Amino acid sequence: MDYAKEEAKLLTKINDQIEKLDINLSKMGSAENKLAHFADQEKALHDLHSIIRDGKKIDHVKERAEKQSEKEVQNWINDENSTVNKIERKVDDLIGTLSNVNDDDSKIKSYVEQKKVIGDIKSIIKEFSK
Repeated sequence: MDYAKEEAKLLTKINDQIEKLDINLSKMGSAENKLAHFADQEKALHDLHSIIRDGKKIDHVKERAEKQSEKEVQNWINDENSTVNKIERKVDDLIGTLSNVNDDDSKIKSYVEQKKVIGDIKSIIKEFSK
């Protein structure tokens, strides 16, 4: 929803209603049927009130949408933080494993562990990207 356009339409409606009210007020002084003009004026005021009330609904919907957007952004940040934390734990585990590798036969083990962690991290990133 384009709230700027909705607000512009609302202001146009309010302006149109104010113009009607102004015309009715200018006719009241010279009119013979003041009761009819008074009724028109009352209707114009009522319509103006309705337009403004509807405008407040637009603002309320906008506020809800903004809060929803904020919530979605916060959820995204939390998911991203969780993803980063998962990756960090994997890297920390790998560092711990590699620090225990000390002889030539363990080079294969370190390679396998590194490949495993790289695969795990890719899976975490892929899961986050969905």
